Amino acid sequence: MRTHDGFLIQYGEEDSAIDLHHGLDKHGNPMSLWAGRPQDSAQRWKLERISGEVGGEIAETVEDRIAVLSNQVRKRDVEIATKDAEIARKDRLLAQKEKEVRELQEVLQTYREVSPAVVRAQLAELRDKIGGLEYLLKPREGLPEGQNNIN
Repeated sequence: MRTHDGFLIQYGEEDSAIDLHHGLDKHGNPMSLWAGRPQDSAQRWKLERISGEVGGEIAETVEDRIAVLSNQVRKRDVEIATKDAEIARKDRLLAQKEKEVRELQEVLQTYREVSPAVVRAQLAELRDKIGGLEYLLKPREGLPEGQNNIN
């Protein structure tokens, strides 16, 4: 039974509490019953939660224990199969991403193979061709408008 500053161990349905004589751990330790209310603070217990584990049931026979262990093994096998499938999926995804990286590196390498000198030479060649076109389109000085060979 919970109280404002601890717990009481209630004795059956009666309004009394069990006192384990201040919690001594000797065999033959006296146990007293006290009225449930009011209580002395020495009769209240402070409990700490150690775990939610209440323990497993004790197998009555070897066959029961084998069945419990077999069930645990089956559960672990399912967990392992699930993890294996997840790892395989991630391996496929990783292989796909590595392939994409290789393809992008190849594309990048083709762009790197054109040197700046080649680009400059091609630009100079294009400028010369544009200059030649401008020369042909420009009217000739000293020739009448109709005789500039551009018809």
